This record gives sequence, C-alpha cells and structure tokens, in this order.
Amino acid sequence: MRISRSTTTGERTLLGMATVALLLVGAPGLAQGRAASANGLRVVDSYADTGQATCLVDAGAVLWVGTSGGGVLRHDSSGERRLDARQGLPGNRVRGCARWRDRLWVATERGLARLDKGELRFDQIADGHFLRVAASEHGVYASTADGRLLRVDGQGLHWQQT
Repeated sequence: MRISRSTTTGERTLLGMATVALLLVGAPGLAQGRAASANGLRVVDSYADTGQATCLVDAGAVLWVGTSGGGVLRHDSSGERRLDARQGLPGNRVRGCARWRDRLWVATERGLARLDKGELRFDQIADGHFLRVAASEHGVYASTADGRLLRVDGQGLHWQQT
C-alpha cells in the first residue's frame, strides 16, 4: 500500500502514512482495492488480501503493519515490502508488533519472532498461539491463547502461567 499527501510540493510524510494506515487499512473500500481518502491523504494502492491487525512506527521512521493473513508489511520513504513465512515468520496472521532493543518483535498464531534487520529475516523465539506482544525497558512480554505469559529479557526466556 502506498499512501501520499497531495501538496503543492508533492511531498509524502511517514506520519501521514501511519495515520491513514491506522484509520483506513481494512476499511471496505481498501479491502476491495478501491481508492479512499481522508484529510488530503489518499491511498494510491493496497494489498487486498491483508486486513490490518496492528501498526507500529519505529525510531527509524519505518511503518510496520501486521496483517491478519499477509504477514508484515514494511513501509518507508523508499517503498514497501512484504515479509511473511518465506522470511521465517512463524505464521502470517500477525496478532501484535512491538519494538525492543531496536528490533521488531512479532506475535503470530504460530509463534513469537524477532526480526533480524540486517537480513530482513525472522528468528522464531518461541512456539505457540500468541495473542499480544508488548515491550518495556525490561523486555518483551507476549501472551498466549492458553493463558501463559512469556517474558524475554537479557537473561533469556521466562514462562509463567497467568
């Protein structure tokens, strides 16, 4: 999906991309591949098979969109790229994204993964049906459908029953 702002200079803003992605991705017009607009922002094209599940903008001004069937979409000023099971993502149904220690962490229905930015490949950290992932200064926290909580920190993986 490419999102642009109509201005006299033709500039695109990543903040605008994030705002529209949060508001419009998954809307009926987008799911069917039709153009949509809001507040001067216009969706130029979209991936019709990827309902949006979660979004994150990292410190490098990259918009990461976790989808409900198409893996992760990476958007920046140079364009977009889809990362999915072919790049090691455990499952293409993304339930959540978080950023910790300058890495993207992704919860899917088949596991928790961490992105190796240099290779643009995922390393699977844990198996399971993950529902959410969040990060704090202390580590990454991910919950599973069977009620477990996984904490990943500098010391390793720590499971606990909730």
